Amino acid sequence: MATLEVTLKTGSDDLRGGSWADFCVKLQNRQLKKFPEFTGRGGLRNGSNVTKNLEIPELSDPNQIEYCQIQHISQEGFAQTADNWNLDKVQVVLRFGRFPLVVAEHGAHRFQGNSRLLTIYPPQ
Repeated sequence: MATLEVTLKTGSDDLRGGSWADFCVKLQNRQLKKFPEFTGRGGLRNGSNVTKNLEIPELSDPNQIEYCQIQHISQEGFAQTADNWNLDKVQVVLRFGRFPLVVAEHGAHRFQGNSRLLTIYPPQ
């Protein structure tokens, strides 16, 4: 079993309350593992950080990770359009005991309209 420490940092456009981001990880020969409402539903102000430790029982080797995803879920209504927001950075660290290993990271990304999914691949 391993722990993924996932950190998201918003940029200059916040994640509106009532909208959220799910985090997913795809391991080789496994279905996509989803962590719904990773950011919570309360929104994230500009420049906010959210870090969570995710236990992955079936993860025993960093090479098992095919990719990670962040999926933006926007709550829209009669008078409210889709939320757009900026992600400054995402970092995924694999922790086996005391030894951290960055297994995926990505810089700035803008979530908007139909662009609601960011896929991040491990470094080659």
